Amino acid sequence: MPLTPYVGPPSIGPAAAGPRSTLPELAEALGKAARTGSLALAQGVQLKTEQLHALAEAIGEPLSPVALPPTKAIEVVTEVSVDGAIAVNAGWHHDQSFMASPPDWSLLYCQHASSSSEATVFADGCGVLQFVSDGLLDVLRTLRLRHSAYYPSPDGEGAKEVAGAVHPLIVEVEGGGEAMFGAPATAAGIVGWTEPESNLLLQYLFTRLNWPEICVTHRWTKGDLLLWPNRRYAHRVLPLEGASTRSMYRVVGIWES
Repeated sequence: MPLTPYVGPPSIGPAAAGPRSTLPELAEALGKAARTGSLALAQGVQLKTEQLHALAEAIGEPLSPVALPPTKAIEVVTEVSVDGAIAVNAGWHHDQSFMASPPDWSLLYCQHASSSSEATVFADGCGVLQFVSDGLLDVLRTLRLRHSAYYPSPDGEGAKEVAGAVHPLIVEVEGGGEAMFGAPATAAGIVGWTEPESNLLLQYLFTRLNWPEICVTHRWTKGDLLLWPNRRYAHRVLPLEGASTRSMYRVVGIWES
């Protein structure tokens, strides 16, 4: 299958709806843009938690997470707030990739951000494949990657795997073409390969997630609502110096058939 010509870096485009749009209008604009492979942004949005759930239902079918850190409740609308400094980069990941049927889309809503330094960076998995040879791409199309979620055990005895699934390493995505579906935070190895072999190839691929040619950064402000195709874009939080507060909510889901 030929790759779709890549014209990166990706961009975050405004959805064709304003702050005064109704929930159905906002959902239609965001969903239409994301289905073309875009990161779709609406700004100046004022929503309560129950309205965010309703918006997600208008976009598609919201999913309940299968695993979250022990401090968070398993709910459709998940609070992912930050309070304090972020010392290191949060690992690259696709939301809930360790589900048997991973979400098609992810949505983040910012109720409050203490400064413009609050940022999330996105890497386009389609772009990763533009920087590998045709021969390697042929191999990648045959591989399957195990995704796992590890969280601290309740008894304090280290980390425990709480969810896991296997998916093709290369998948067809919104916008046409193929993308790498896998990221360091949840990658647990290539099926049928030894750990050294798997680590060597995955490290080679995952370093490309940091290339500016395929990345775009969004700096959050109050009322931002961002929707993106989950399998196409890996994302991570940038580190912050000093105290910081950010009130964020996440919803994941699948497109309506």
